[in-house]
Amino acid sequence: MRSDIFGLFLAAAFFLFGGNLYGKAGDFPKVTYGLEWSYVSTIYSYTHINYLDVIGQRVDSRTHSFNYCSNGQILLNVGYNVSRKFNISFNTGYTGIYEKTGMIPFSLRGTLFHGNNPNAGRFFSFIDLGTGLKIKNMKYLSYTGKIGAGYRVSLSRFSKLDFLVSIQNIVTNPLVFEREGNISVEVPDERLRRNNAYIAGITYGIALSF
Repeated sequence: MRSDIFGLFLAAAFFLFGGNLYGKAGDFPKVTYGLEWSYVSTIYSYTHINYLDVIGQRVDSRTHSFNYCSNGQILLNVGYNVSRKFNISFNTGYTGIYEKTGMIPFSLRGTLFHGNNPNAGRFFSFIDLGTGLKIKNMKYLSYTGKIGAGYRVSLSRFSKLDFLVSIQNIVTNPLVFEREGNISVEVPDERLRRNNAYIAGITYGIALSF
């Protein structure tokens, strides 16, 4: 019984860490998938709101804010290794973008690895572009973009651990509210002229890829 357990332990260790010892530079999977978790630190936002109030007067507001806001982000991805140095992937999941505001992102990411051996640790850089579906406090689709870099640790030929950091930019359309007596109500579309917002932040993430 003990020898069986010891054998299973050795097999698991070989699967996780044996790739660095025995993997060849050309021996790597074409289709990839993984899970990524990030801490999102929003550092800047700009909003431009323009609408007609209930008596027909125009309200125009432009706001710059450097208030810090913390959020989380979790993404699932499936990708394809075009070459030993380049991967393209589709990402979706959930991301918080501001206080009490989140969305479901859909994006394409291009990742360039710096180093020829996919079974060795190496640095990488990436660009991520896409859109997002509202969850709350947004009116329409949002547009997202990231540029970042990181370092990949090769656990085996088929499992990798990534540490990454990026600058995240989001263009969205927040809901607009006005006061009616003692309550706050949403401004209807027929009186709304502009509700644009730009949100910038830094993400710090860790990812497991297969």
